Amino acid sequence: MAGDLQWQLDNGTLSLSGTLDQGTLLPLWSQRQSVCQSLSEIAVGGLIRVDTGGLAILLHLVEASRSQGHKVVLTGMNEKLVMLSRLYNLPESVFPYTH
Repeated sequence: MAGDLQWQLDNGTLSLSGTLDQGTLLPLWSQRQSVCQSLSEIAVGGLIRVDTGGLAILLHLVEASRSQGHKVVLTGMNEKLVMLSRLYNLPESVFPYTH
């Protein structure tokens, strides 16, 4: 389906597309440890929908990668995801992104 989550890890960049929500995040969640081993960028420009569960996994990926010594930034943020992060009052130190 078009709303499913597709993801690919290539050279430290995790590219996400489709829908990142409670119903689609389980495959990514189950692979989170291996994903975080080399993560430096999470490209979210291909996401069409993110709910609070999706936001939670993004936060987890950032923090888990940091705990392994990696600096991670989210790229391709759309206005809806920026607004969701602002609604939760997430500082850039916790949820680092560029437009």
